[in-house]
Amino acid sequence: MKQQRGFTLIELLVVIAIIAILAGMLLPALAKAKEKGQQSVCRSNLKQLALAMQMYVDDNKDIYPGTASKGAYVAMKEDWVFWNLTLRPSNDPSLPPSYFTNVQNSAIARYIGNFTTNLFRCPSDRDAPEREATWRRAPSGSNPYLYSYSLTSFVDGLDNHGISSLYGQGVPPLHFKNASVKSPTQKIMFVDENSDRFHNESVIDDGRWVPPGNTISGRHKFGRKTNLLNQQREFMQKGRGTVAFVDGHVELAAPRIGTLREHYDALY
Repeated sequence: MKQQRGFTLIELLVVIAIIAILAGMLLPALAKAKEKGQQSVCRSNLKQLALAMQMYVDDNKDIYPGTASKGAYVAMKEDWVFWNLTLRPSNDPSLPPSYFTNVQNSAIARYIGNFTTNLFRCPSDRDAPEREATWRRAPSGSNPYLYSYSLTSFVDGLDNHGISSLYGQGVPPLHFKNASVKSPTQKIMFVDENSDRFHNESVIDDGRWVPPGNTISGRHKFGRKTNLLNQQREFMQKGRGTVAFVDGHVELAAPRIGTLREHYDALY
């Protein structure tokens, strides 16, 4: 009987080396494909939110909802998104504080067909789940924003330049109407906001994007935990974040466009 010959050690090492080389070539391609898929989901999310916003405006005398700003200090029933985890007083005492901890009660939620909180998060954004996990470990220590997307809010002096309306307890509202928007194809409505620290800017803490200081995310190019202090120019020029414009179209955009008045000032 002929004796069957096994693999030599050298042959096994060669096979292992080939597998390692193939894996090294394949993994970046798989990672790129995964990121492309996440980009598509993020774009779809903002498309749905932009459509919901348009439906809200149509039903509310052409007026945009509020900004969900942490600076309001009380929860506003007009806010586009309810993001509070802790109970806070509100501008409507007829509603229990717990009402404002449920994002499904927020202004545009009723205009979303198949509601899910995933619509408010970019799947590439792994910072938002971390913020929530941190809060759950120490709920008394913070009240973080759980989502990825923010609504544009720009005030010039005492004048509201949109996109959102401004509400505060005990002060007259500063409404902003859709009809006031100039060049809606160029004006930013929603952004996937940056979660990394950028110079003196704090990480995202509410659903209000205030340009030019607040920044569009560059996560679709640079991922997360980018050292922006050392890569500012490259981040602003080459980073990519998802942006929804007033006319409803969505695109990947460089953070740099968020510093241009032609894109963030709805009256410009």
